[in-house]
Amino acid sequence: KPGLYTPHLFLGLAMAQLGRPDAAVPELEKAVAINSADPMAHTWLGYEYTSQSRFEKAAGQLEIAAQQKPDDQDVWFALGRCYLELGKRATIELLQDDPDGGRAWQLAAEQYEAQGNREKALKLYVAALRRRPDITGLSEKIAALGGQPAAPAPAPNVSHGEEDRLYSLVHSW
Repeated sequence: KPGLYTPHLFLGLAMAQLGRPDAAVPELEKAVAINSADPMAHTWLGYEYTSQSRFEKAAGQLEIAAQQKPDDQDVWFALGRCYLELGKRATIELLQDDPDGGRAWQLAAEQYEAQGNREKALKLYVAALRRRPDITGLSEKIAALGGQPAAPAPAPNVSHGEEDRLYSLVHSW
């Protein structure tokens, strides 16, 4: 019967175990639609979306599962993997858009800073500032790392909307 939750969940789980995400997803979507309070349905739907490389949809389902079952380390791990993949894709797009742009250099600096390599991060923040003196917060980052921000050259009257959008996308995950 279409309104019964359990058959859709179990069929979706069975299809997932058989490695058939295209068959599992519709059943798990039905299970979630019927009973949105079950973290298992959200979790497995997230897993199956992940197996289809539908990472935004997967993250949405896994976020719900994590809210419903906050102690489930497997859900948090899967959610982290989705965010990692989404961030990687946004980074690739940013680098394709403008590989020598200020935001690309800023992102590289942030990675080095996160790894604890303050010296390399400082050099890259300075390079980012030279390329994009209009990026808010770069001078403060440079100063916080013990550097002296060079007086930036006047910014040309160029729009960096796409570069900024892609950079924001990297950080939205």
